[in-house]
Amino acid sequence: MELENDQVRVTTRRAGDSVLHEVATRDGNVVAESLDGPWTTERIEGRNLILEGETPVGPARLTIVVPATGSWVHFRVDAEISGRLDELLALYQFVPGTADFTFAPHIRPADDHVVAQWGMKTPAAIIQKDRATMALVLDTELVTEQSRRLHLALEMEADPLVRPQPLLGIGIKVTEPVELNYFRHREDLAVDIRGERVSFGYYIWVGDEEPAVGYRSVARFLWQLFGQKRITRTLAPQAARFDRYADEGLTYAFDNLWLDLDQPGGPAGGVLNGICYANDIWFQSLFNHLRSAIGMRGFGHPDAASRVKNLALSAPQHPAGPFKTIFHSSIRQARREKDWVTSSHWMLSPGVENKMRSVRRQNLVKLIDWESLYHTVDCSWTTYWMLRWHQEVEADERLTAFASNYGDFLVDAQTRSGAIPSFIRADDLTPEVLLSHNVGTSASAAMLARLYMVTGQKAHLVAARRAARFIEENVLPTRRWQDYEVVFDSGAKPLGFFDHHTQQYAQTTQGMVWTIAMFHSLYEATGEQRFLDRAGEVVDYLSLFQQLWDPPFLSVQTFGGFPVGNSHPSWNDARTPLLATAFADHFALTHEPEYLQRAIAALRASLVLMFVPENAAVSAIFEAGPRGHADEGYAGRGRDEQFTGLSFDFPVGAALSSIALVKQRHGDAYVDATRNFAIGIDGCLVHDLKVQNDRVDLSVELTPSTEQEIDLRVVIDNPRDAQTLLTVNGNEVGVFSRAQLSTGVHVPVKGCPQ
Repeated sequence: MELENDQVRVTTRRAGDSVLHEVATRDGNVVAESLDGPWTTERIEGRNLILEGETPVGPARLTIVVPATGSWVHFRVDAEISGRLDELLALYQFVPGTADFTFAPHIRPADDHVVAQWGMKTPAAIIQKDRATMALVLDTELVTEQSRRLHLALEMEADPLVRPQPLLGIGIKVTEPVELNYFRHREDLAVDIRGERVSFGYYIWVGDEEPAVGYRSVARFLWQLFGQKRITRTLAPQAARFDRYADEGLTYAFDNLWLDLDQPGGPAGGVLNGICYANDIWFQSLFNHLRSAIGMRGFGHPDAASRVKNLALSAPQHPAGPFKTIFHSSIRQARREKDWVTSSHWMLSPGVENKMRSVRRQNLVKLIDWESLYHTVDCSWTTYWMLRWHQEVEADERLTAFASNYGDFLVDAQTRSGAIPSFIRADDLTPEVLLSHNVGTSASAAMLARLYMVTGQKAHLVAARRAARFIEENVLPTRRWQDYEVVFDSGAKPLGFFDHHTQQYAQTTQGMVWTIAMFHSLYEATGEQRFLDRAGEVVDYLSLFQQLWDPPFLSVQTFGGFPVGNSHPSWNDARTPLLATAFADHFALTHEPEYLQRAIAALRASLVLMFVPENAAVSAIFEAGPRGHADEGYAGRGRDEQFTGLSFDFPVGAALSSIALVKQRHGDAYVDATRNFAIGIDGCLVHDLKVQNDRVDLSVELTPSTEQEIDLRVVIDNPRDAQTLLTVNGNEVGVFSRAQLSTGVHVPVKGCPQ
């Protein structure tokens, strides 16, 4: 039997008593073929192909739906179970053979490991050989509370020594967490079921794509499937306007954690964290207080922001350029003492060590004398944000001078390969061998390219180009997104750690952000399209990590957030707003709506773990910590439970700075008149947009619902006429010039749209 549309075809065939099926592109190239299953009968009903049979624990039905158009097929398995169930899977082999590209949302390095539901942030697996591409995608709308007992899983076996034709599977497989970050299946985990219906669904997407980048089309499909309707229908998991979160977060920080300092460079200060030292403030790649200060300024505290900036500029800088990145203060003999440390790592925190045995037993973090090393990634990312502050927030020549001195050092430190070592010995400024050639180079290259934009010194641009070439040749082809976090985080994996089953390196998303920033900065510095194209490849790969659903087995909402990477189970990681900035920056350069939509989704998820009453509807832990503080992730060990929080900067400061930057550029509601695209950004949804030559009409809903009148800043890019009439909810706001619209028009809005 056969069903098809203009892009895909499903065909059944008999193998003994079994009915198998295969999915092919419209031109007949078979991409996916089912393996032995329980199906023994088949029939067609309309556009549905129905297979039925008996499993060892009861009867089952597979309903296959081929849409009228589209390169995907939908499958639904329904079974009546009576017995002990440990797995019920739909298994396929990738017919084209050994893969050139694979993606699974979580790695499974041991034979008994499983890509369990806790690791399925993006619930999809992708495989490609030459142009033939396949994605296996969980239908999240069919996932219920039942998944708390009957766990879902993705299967991938892509090791060519094990299977010349890779295996992909999806369905029910009961698992347990193991070794901090992984999950395994055992038959004795089976669940006793008596007369219960069990269901799950999935999509198979197939395509004829450009080699090695077919994932980009899958990213589009996933967003169309899960994201586009959601982002325009609800603000959740954002439960209040961003200024409410800012009020709560900054009140907690200023009232409880703030330290004022007087020093020669001007009044300084900051929010104390106590990560590794009693009262410390970090200017590091994740916990970056300078970046947080952009949020302070954006939400009405310019004096505090200025004090943080002055503190960053007071960091002791070696005459050659590198500088210390961690400030700490203590009281000794009734005197306050201030000191700076070259670098450190959060895994050295006594609190973290007490919680995680892996730090005591196996983590390499304790083998490094951090205080004797400059960490170029931290220095580069801090000076990168100094330069963005100078360009986008407030011009300050002190920032460029500080960054320029450090940039000259990076030029000298660059290796012949173009890589920039991550660690430099403080005593003689020679490079440490560990992590001397890795994706951390991107952070330094991003800073150098942006520095060239400010200073015009060619040496900085030449070094940035060489670094980009190193990344293009050594990171992008194999997706080796491995930085210091892979080596030193709680998972403690050796550099080069590779999962042969999924054919993936252990990856973190942080290096992708640095690389996107590098390519964006090079594009802005040179105007060369190839750099923007490269940025797009990395942005789309990063898209594969975005959480596109709210799993019913978790007690917090997660849509829009991001994880650490592919080897850490936590959801809603505090880096989410940092990644949002990468998407927003890419939208600013490409004007492709999906990237701003993904950025807004990430921002809406960035403070779901804040301890505030408004979050009661989206988080079961809304009262589990000091009001205004926030955790840095959830379900960090593969269980539905609270994880941990170390720092104001991660996530609260990071979130407020990312929100401030997006709102500065795009307002509370944004319209691109040329593309007929509109989106609500803060506290509102845009339901209707009508663009005429000299007129733009918007229908805007405030949410959460309020009787209070709210002043919304509406930004409109690319209006068709020099003068445009703007109406909101049927009310004429006025006639505005292009310049006024691109700057933003303040519109009072109350209640629901007319």
